[in-house]
Amino acid sequence: MRITSKSARIGSLQVYMPMRESQGQIQRTALSTQKRIINKGHLQQYNVENSHTPIISKETFEKAQLEMARRRKLRGVTEENRSRHSNKYVFSGKIICGECGSRFRRIRWGRGEKYKKYVCVCRNRDEKGPEGCSMKAVDEEKLKEAFVRMVNRQIKDKR
Repeated sequence: MRITSKSARIGSLQVYMPMRESQGQIQRTALSTQKRIINKGHLQQYNVENSHTPIISKETFEKAQLEMARRRKLRGVTEENRSRHSNKYVFSGKIICGECGSRFRRIRWGRGEKYKKYVCVCRNRDEKGPEGCSMKAVDEEKLKEAFVRMVNRQIKDKR
C-alpha cells in the first residue's frame, strides 16, 4: 500500500522554496542549512510533472487512491482524526486524549543513548504546544506497567 500513496511513484514531485523560521518570520535559506518546518499553506508549492521515470502508472495510482479513500470512509477516518503514523508500536493509535479527543503518538525525548526515553504525547499538544492541549506526556514504560496491572486485575477478577 505504501507504494501507491506517494505521487512521486508516478513521476511527479511536489516541491517548495526552502524556508526557515526566524523570530516569527519566514525567511529563505540555503538547502544545506535549512531547518525543517511544516508547510501549513504559508509556502507556495509547485507540482513538477514527469520529473523522473514512474514506477507505477497514473491509472493504477488513481485507482489505489480511490480504494484507500473508500477504506478510510468505512473505518470512519477523517482528516481531523487521521494519523500519519504507522501504528507499529504497542499503543500507537490506541490512546485517546481525555482533554481534546486527539490520538496520542510515541516520540523520543533526550539526545544520545544515555538520555533516551520514549513518551506518548497528545497529537494536538505535540503539534500546537500547550495552547493546543493541556495534557502532558506519559512515559511509555509507566504506560506499559499500568496496562499490565489493569490486565492482571481483569484476569484476577474473572477467577
